[in-house]
Amino acid sequence: MAALTVADTGLGATISGTGLITTQVVSIGEMTIGVDVLNISDLSTVGFELERPGDLRKNPEVEVVFNWLGAAIPITTAMIPTAEPYAGIASVITFPGAGSLQGTVFVKQAKTPKLAKGEVMRASYTLQFDGATDITFTPA
Repeated sequence: MAALTVADTGLGATISGTGLITTQVVSIGEMTIGVDVLNISDLSTVGFELERPGDLRKNPEVEVVFNWLGAAIPITTAMIPTAEPYAGIASVITFPGAGSLQGTVFVKQAKTPKLAKGEVMRASYTLQFDGATDITFTPA
């Protein structure tokens, strides 16, 4: 897919990963990659605090919202791992015309849909990148 030359919507974005719900996806949330801030001020500091970045980046999380279809329940407790044995899921989020983001993830939480008259049933799950493999962005 060619790189975008103007801003676009998210149509065409996809997500993949074994055991993840990847169809009827309505939205893939934004991700923030950051670092803790260390305050290195001491009693001689005046004016403003002295701050430096911490040693390690924080892994992002991302919410995936999807249409809840039919009688088959797409969310199970098996989607949410416990501590051991643990194996992350290789996942790829593809941006429309702008490349992809890869990394290993686990399902941090899952939400069932709100049940209401006149509303489409939508559920969601939150993926947590685990840091087992570096998060990689591949341009288009």
